[in-house]
Amino acid sequence: MYPSVHFFHRQAAREKLAARRALTDAARDRHLALAHDYEKRAEAARSARA
Repeated sequence: MYPSVHFFHRQAAREKLAARRALTDAARDRHLALAHDYEKRAEAARSARA
């Protein structure tokens, strides 16, 4: 079973929160990149359902 759109949105929100709490620029960039990836996956999952 594939993760749901809700799962991807929740993970993106977690990564954005982690980016705000990150201690270094590299960690912040990594968390923001992951958040962006999860948002893209959510959009792809949403369009696949339609």
